[in-house]
Amino acid sequence: MTYSITPGNPEQWDFVAKGLIDFNQKQLGVTLVEPEKVARVALDENGAVLGGALCTYTPILDTLYVEILWVDDRCRGSGIGGALLRSVEAYARARSCMLSHLETLDFQARDFYIKQGYTVFATLEGPPGHERYYMKKYL
Repeated sequence: MTYSITPGNPEQWDFVAKGLIDFNQKQLGVTLVEPEKVARVALDENGAVLGGALCTYTPILDTLYVEILWVDDRCRGSGIGGALLRSVEAYARARSCMLSHLETLDFQARDFYIKQGYTVFATLEGPPGHERYYMKKYL
């Protein structure tokens, strides 16, 4: 067999993703559904965004992935971050989700997540001079 490696295009991206989804469905014996995007935002009395949580809930894996949790600098320490995290975790629990996971950099919010019940399960070096922490919490 001969082959070449080339830059992929969007159609090829979709083809490869579908190939893996089909393979996983055969192994798991279930039909996979699209992950659900879950977002929560904190608004002030004028409707301005003070922070937000952007997550993906994957039913077949019973996991919530916290992609982004952000709170405006002026509001840090006010409890907004914890409230946002509890809100997305409650959404996931209501769907029998068993695990929440995320990644954070050493200059971001590792200690905050530890206070919220998350534990570090892996650490990677990088970007240069920093570390990435992969964290989980059983719901």
